[in-house]
Amino acid sequence: MAQRAGRLRAVADRVHRVWKDNLRPVLRLPLAAARRELTKYPAIGQPGAERILLLCGSHPVLGLDSNALRVLQRLGYASVDAPWARAYRDAQASAQSQLPRTISALKRASLLLKEHGETVCRRSKPRCGDCPLTADCPYFLRLHSKASRAMSSGT
Repeated sequence: MAQRAGRLRAVADRVHRVWKDNLRPVLRLPLAAARRELTKYPAIGQPGAERILLLCGSHPVLGLDSNALRVLQRLGYASVDAPWARAYRDAQASAQSQLPRTISALKRASLLLKEHGETVCRRSKPRCGDCPLTADCPYFLRLHSKASRAMSSGT
């Protein structure tokens, strides 16, 4: 609790000192500068900054949380074995290349991927039987083929 309070004080102090209690100008900065400014706050990394910028409607960048990233990895947009930062960049770039570069489309995609990852394509015990994407999902197809081989070999 004390750590959280300390972070909130640090955020409030920076917003007051640097931005005179108004972060709206940050949203108008170019993407790289806005991302850089937001990552100066405790517990906000590049993905968090990108989600803030997307959800505030200031930049058309596909901000992914861990649930959305997992969905894209399982769908083959990035390697599931890649280091996290590389997987994030690869999945983000691959998905963005197939989506309209509008804030509304990217926001919708980000929120749908997040929800799908939270409810169906969960980290543990994914509910592949409830997923409409299994026909095109390398993760499901790999699991299904392993199960088929195990059944046919009698193990």
